[in-house]
Amino acid sequence: MKLRNKFIALLSVATMLTLSACGGNTNTANQNNNTQATQTEQKATEQKSTEQKASEQKTQDGKRVVIDTLGELTVPQESKRIATTAAAHWTSVALLGASDKLVALEEGYGKNKWVVKKFPQWANLPVVFASNKANMEELLKTEPDLVIYATRYGEDFRKQLEDLKISYICDPKEDENFTFLNRVKAKLVYYGDAIGGISSDIAKEYAKDFDEMYNKINEKTSKLEDSKKKTILAVTSADPITIINGSSIGQEWMTLAGGINVAKDATGDVGTSGRLNVSMEQVLQWNPSYLIVDSKDIKEAIEKDSAWAKIDAVKNKNILIMPKGLMPWGYHGPEEYLMMPFIAKSLQPELFADFDLEKMSKDFYKKYYKIDLDEEDIKYLFSK
Repeated sequence: MKLRNKFIALLSVATMLTLSACGGNTNTANQNNNTQATQTEQKATEQKSTEQKASEQKTQDGKRVVIDTLGELTVPQESKRIATTAAAHWTSVALLGASDKLVALEEGYGKNKWVVKKFPQWANLPVVFASNKANMEELLKTEPDLVIYATRYGEDFRKQLEDLKISYICDPKEDENFTFLNRVKAKLVYYGDAIGGISSDIAKEYAKDFDEMYNKINEKTSKLEDSKKKTILAVTSADPITIINGSSIGQEWMTLAGGINVAKDATGDVGTSGRLNVSMEQVLQWNPSYLIVDSKDIKEAIEKDSAWAKIDAVKNKNILIMPKGLMPWGYHGPEEYLMMPFIAKSLQPELFADFDLEKMSKDFYKKYYKIDLDEEDIKYLFSK
C-alpha cells in the first residue's frame, strides 16, 4: 500500500515536471514568435519609410516623374497649360479631353481648314513653333507648364526648356514589343498619364478600343494565304514619285489589312517615315493591284499621266485616297485607329463586309473629339 502511494506520488511529481517543461517551451516559442514579429514589423516600417521617401522625392515641388525616351522627366501633378510642337501632339491633346488646356500651337493648325472649323477656340492661340524652330519669347508669354517636345527642334531648345524649368515630354520609352502601330497607342497612354486628370482614363479607353480593332482585323487577315493578299503601293508624291518602303507605319497597316507592300524591300535615299524616291520603271516592275495616295491631287496627277496607265491599279481604278481629319489617318496620329478598318475594307471587302466606315467614323469623332459629323464632314474625310 505504501509502495502504491509512493508510486502515485512520484507519478504526480513527474506529471507536474512535464507540464512545467511544456509550459516553459511554450513561453519560449511565444517569445521567439514575438521577437520575429517585431523584427518583421521593423523591416516593413523601414521599407515603407524608404518607399515614402522615394515617393516624396518624386513628387517634390508639386511634380512627379515619368519615364521618357529622354530619361526621367518631371511633370506637374496635372498639367493646365500645354504647348505642342507637332500636329500629332495637339490632335492627341484634343482626343485626351484637354483641348481647353492648349496655350500654344505649331503651324499645322492654321493650314487645316477643317480643324479650324471644328476647333475655332484655337484660332487665337499663338503659333510659336514653325519650320522646326521655336519662338521662345512668344512661348514664354503663354506660361506653359508642359511642352510636348519633338526631337527635330533640337537639343538647344530642350536645354532652354530645362534652364527655364519648363516641364516637357517627348515619347514613351520603347519596349521589346515595339511596332509603329503599338507606338501610336503607347503614346496616347503616355501623354494621358503625363497630362494627368481625366486624360489618363481617356487614354486607357482609347488603348482598349485600339487593341480591339487591331485584333478584329488581324484575326481574319492573319489566316489569309499569300495568293489572297492584295499587292499595294503607297505613293506620297507623283512628281517625283515618292513611295513608302518597309521601315514605316504604312508597312504595318498594309500588312494588317491583308496587303503586300510591293516596295517593302526598296532601298535608296530614305527620308522620314520610310519615304524614298523611285523611277517609273521600278513602279512598272512592281505593278501593284492597288495604290494608296496621300491626296486627291496625287490621284488626279497619276490618272492624267500616261506612264501610269499600264499599272493594274490604274487600269482597274483601284486608287485609294488616304482619309484625313485632324491629320491624315495613316501617319502616327490618333486617327490611326480609323486607318486600320479603312485599309482593311478597301483591300479585303469580302472579309470586312460588316465594316460601316461612315458609322465607325461618326462614332469615333463623337466619342473622342465631341464632334458630330454631318454629310459634308464625311465628304471631307473621304475626299468625295
